[in-house]
Amino acid sequence: MKSTKALVLAPVVLLAACGGGDEQTLHTKTTPGSVIYSYPMDGQVNVSPKTDLIIRLSHPVTETEQDLADKIHWSADGTEVAFTLTLVDGGRSLKLTPENPLATGTEYDVTFDNPLQAEGGRSIGTPNAVGPDGIQFQTRPALSGIAGLADTDDEFGVAWQVPANGSEFEAMNFSTFRLAMTQPVHPRWRDLGGSITLLDDAGQPVPATVLVKGHRISVDPCVTPDPLDCGGKQDILDAGQTYTLRLDNLASLTHPDGPRFSGTFEFTPRDTGPTVVLQQSAVDSGLASGVDADHAIRSILNGQIINGVTLNSVLQGQAGPSQQTGDLFAELAYAPAFEADEALPLRIPKGSVLHSTSLDVLVGGVVPVLEATRPGDPVGDPQVTGDIKVTMLSDASGYMSPNPYTDDLNAPRHVTLFMDVSMNTEEAQPNAALSQDLMGVELRGIALVQDGVLTIDAIGMVEPELLGQEYTDATIAFHLEAATDVDSALDAEFLRELDSTPPHLVSWMPGPADAIPATRQSMQRPGDPVILFFDEPLDPATLDAGITLTENGTPVTDLRLKQDGTAVVLNPASGLRHGVEYQVQVNGITDLAGNVAAVPPPDVPSR
Repeated sequence: MKSTKALVLAPVVLLAACGGGDEQTLHTKTTPGSVIYSYPMDGQVNVSPKTDLIIRLSHPVTETEQDLADKIHWSADGTEVAFTLTLVDGGRSLKLTPENPLATGTEYDVTFDNPLQAEGGRSIGTPNAVGPDGIQFQTRPALSGIAGLADTDDEFGVAWQVPANGSEFEAMNFSTFRLAMTQPVHPRWRDLGGSITLLDDAGQPVPATVLVKGHRISVDPCVTPDPLDCGGKQDILDAGQTYTLRLDNLASLTHPDGPRFSGTFEFTPRDTGPTVVLQQSAVDSGLASGVDADHAIRSILNGQIINGVTLNSVLQGQAGPSQQTGDLFAELAYAPAFEADEALPLRIPKGSVLHSTSLDVLVGGVVPVLEATRPGDPVGDPQVTGDIKVTMLSDASGYMSPNPYTDDLNAPRHVTLFMDVSMNTEEAQPNAALSQDLMGVELRGIALVQDGVLTIDAIGMVEPELLGQEYTDATIAFHLEAATDVDSALDAEFLRELDSTPPHLVSWMPGPADAIPATRQSMQRPGDPVILFFDEPLDPATLDAGITLTENGTPVTDLRLKQDGTAVVLNPASGLRHGVEYQVQVNGITDLAGNVAAVPPPDVPSR
């Protein structure tokens, strides 16, 4: 058994090792240099307008920041982007920070007016991975329900999808199917007669988690009987069988009375086995161990603290950095079955969790928010978030690809990873403000092996909503390390801890009669929803049967449920009525692993 698994592992290590040029000692022979990575990537879409531009080079540049800035041309529709350029990692990376946020729904172009001068007399010309010379990327549409800002096309349809037939990222037997629509999907798409199903070649539905938010749709098959095994090695589709993803009668949020979208997409998944699992650890920069920010380990890509999260907002100011740590167990496909110029697929299982250290809750980044206390009690302590948890709602799908910017075999491979995650905090009040789903988080990075350790450096951006008032933003410089020796890989498959803890209710609105402040229930107005806040995301398939709202002891038949993050929002279609006693009964809802929640029934008087 051990020797068989060693044979499976060896090609994976060799594949990653061929991208070791980012750290190797180069010969003194003068050869052309090249761009080896950028964020955003050439051809990337749905980029946050608050992004920086990162360019990673094969060799350190020898010019000043101002000389480099004068040579780099960044524009959109003929309009120049003013930016500040900073050298990172001894001149191996360039960080270009726009003076103002980029425009939404706009294509940008980056070229070099003249080659950049690098170590050893090398010249680095304009990069290109796909399409015209230069780096072209497109920013996301506005996070708004206004059609002119949120729509990327007048016709409601699919803007792009992954995997996609005939593309670099093709369907595998462990793929999660993701689509981006040209218009945001109506949040009540099911109530309005829409359906999303994955069918096998006999036309039978395949069990799958369906997630829809904004422009994004994710369909994550799970064919194992026990939800605890979703994302494991046995959770695979039949390679060679044709599956159909069917979208029927979907309504647009910006044009609810317009034409509905219906479409089918056929996929024939490719076999990935025998696969190997690597334990990828999000490394502590030092912050979690008490090191101050000035001495923390920083990313070779953009100079930020590795695995550090800082939320930028108007309400909170700059909140952070918070240190993110944890282990992700990545399952890699069998490398010898893929050609050298093909992308090697990988997945990280649904339910995987990363933890971040606590943040102070401040107004404007300065004034502390205090814990509420009863009249006559001492002033409360400054409020903190407690542990911040990020949970994967579906299998994260990714690919390790040959470097698209250069033919140099020593250049690091590129890593692309797509994730749907839920975020929540340990403490109740910040949890109510921040808990939400973040769909379609996209990481772009590089991978190489150093001293037997597969190292991935990647950049991703998230834009959580805060209190329903604004969208914050955070750029995360991920740094993951995985031992590639045989014993570590053999152990990794069995080291992943499966979730056996049931979900717990953290808080609810309007809250119990003795809540602080005491007026919370009296402030509940007719029409206001009831909101349950849990400590982990729930399985959406269990909500309809698992939550009942009674009105004077009689079940409400027109109850509408909405889940976002770890919050579940309840409201009858006609709203809660004045002067009526309501009670919420929870029986049978589960977390993503199938653990059943035990929740005492909250009483909800309506005033």
